[in-house]
Amino acid sequence: KKISSKWFEQDPTSAANWAGKIPPGKARTSAFTGLIQASVRHDPNLGMSFLSEIPEGTDRLMASVSLAMHAHAQSPAKGEEMMEQLEFSEQTNINV
Repeated sequence: KKISSKWFEQDPTSAANWAGKIPPGKARTSAFTGLIQASVRHDPNLGMSFLSEIPEGTDRLMASVSLAMHAHAQSPAKGEEMMEQLEFSEQTNINV
């Protein structure tokens, strides 16, 4: 996560291309999670595009929650919009 997020700060396109070449599995999920964490500070919409690279399940849910929380910290309206786009379940909405 740290490598991809630091790389993203320097060259977002190259970092995303690199992560996309990692075979599916934990390393790829970790790389895209790092990209999401780095992107939310600059462009939450870009972070949304990285979510599709993380398989359905706990890792994707946690990355989605992190993305929505960071967007909300920047702008409550943006956070609400992102929550709707991510289509969290009602239970997740309550816990976030």
